[in-house]
Amino acid sequence: MKTMKHGITFGIALVCVMLFSACMEPLSPVEANLTENGYGRISVHIEGEEARTALPSAIFDKYVYTFTKTGGTAAVVTPVNGYFTLEVGSYTVEVQAYIGTAEPYTLVASGVSSQFTVSSGSNTAVGVRLSGAGAGNRTVTIDMYDSYGDGWDNGGALRINVNGVDIATNVKVQNIDANNTPGGQRNTNTYTFNVASGDVVQLYWVAGSYQEENSFIVYYADTPPSPAFTASNNDSWNGSNALVYKLRNTMTSIAGGTLLGSFTVGNAGQGEFSYTITYPANATTEITLQKWPGMNSIALSPVNIPQGNGKTQTLQLAAGSYMLTVLVSKNGLCAGISEAVHIYQSLSTIYTKDFIDSDLFLPQGTGTGTGTGTGTLIITFAQIADAAPSITGPTLYRASKGSPTSVTLTVDNPGQYDSNSISWRVDNTAVTGTGPSFTLSAGNAAYNFIGGHFVTVSVKKGGAPYNKTVSFKVEY
Repeated sequence: MKTMKHGITFGIALVCVMLFSACMEPLSPVEANLTENGYGRISVHIEGEEARTALPSAIFDKYVYTFTKTGGTAAVVTPVNGYFTLEVGSYTVEVQAYIGTAEPYTLVASGVSSQFTVSSGSNTAVGVRLSGAGAGNRTVTIDMYDSYGDGWDNGGALRINVNGVDIATNVKVQNIDANNTPGGQRNTNTYTFNVASGDVVQLYWVAGSYQEENSFIVYYADTPPSPAFTASNNDSWNGSNALVYKLRNTMTSIAGGTLLGSFTVGNAGQGEFSYTITYPANATTEITLQKWPGMNSIALSPVNIPQGNGKTQTLQLAAGSYMLTVLVSKNGLCAGISEAVHIYQSLSTIYTKDFIDSDLFLPQGTGTGTGTGTGTLIITFAQIADAAPSITGPTLYRASKGSPTSVTLTVDNPGQYDSNSISWRVDNTAVTGTGPSFTLSAGNAAYNFIGGHFVTVSVKKGGAPYNKTVSFKVEY
């Protein structure tokens, strides 16, 4: 397990954070000649995220850059000294980030750039924001062999269908050396593709000749066959972790169009989450963790830290996004915060938060009771922490002789977020029937009991969730 630490406090985003230099260096004579002949040079940097969230640091072992030219086909390009030399034109680039020490590496994050233009000479760097390969996203690997060493003959190939759509129709040991992985031979080839939890994958046969020479095995990249499937045992292999496989000398009479096997994609592996919450002496804390987007609660069992006042726990979680909520109380005062936590497969996310006395809300008055004896309830607010999305409202008073008794919170510029994605929660209870504005009222029996509370607004932008929490206190 690689241990990552990112000291941040607020928001939610499904991104990894890593920033490469976008400086452009002078072209070498060879590169200058290329640019004069209709080529340009460009670099790619991985963008950070302004919104705050708890994420693993972006430490990856391998990157794959796939450029797609408008009107053309996709091609994997390897950078030279951090730069790519491309034919002039309009492109997008997909970046895939992996961890591991050797093949097969595990895909943990990916992202696609917006469209950009490559002109002759040096070009401005293009940014790509990576999103974690969350729960269910997996890489499938197919290892293929030809015992004669001339590739699969006369059209023999695999056709791969995902959810009823063909994604590849000519997967095989190619008859041209350079088209195989590794290159320079025609005995073996490897093909990979990405799938999501619940996808149905089917493999069909495209007929060829000398099919008895052919063999293959399909498996998840993070769960390779045991024992390994090799050229020396591909006629007798018997092991675990194969999704579909066919041995040498078993494919002679298989007709074109035959379904060779199928499987439904299961969930990806787990990552590690460690949190430590400290707080003043004589304070208490309530910690909840919920799985996004269904907000299902995760059972927690924190223990006391060895020194001082606080709670800590390390647990294994399925890859994906979570919301961590912490409420600290002391002598009737409170402070609360909601954090987004993203878990990547095989990585460790570490979160720490230190509450001190000055973080706790200190009311400045109590007001006087009126009416039928229930009193006029005063909603008082702690300072709003900065985060996205921004929430604005009228001037808020902590306590002022019975006023205000209600306040309206509004999401700034709600049109920038995904349609119908804004939702509100008071404490841990969802509020229905609201939009970009929500009115907190002391007359609402759902949260008008005396003490500390918090309200959280959640939105989505480009499918990625964000949130912000405001603490408030109800008094007579």
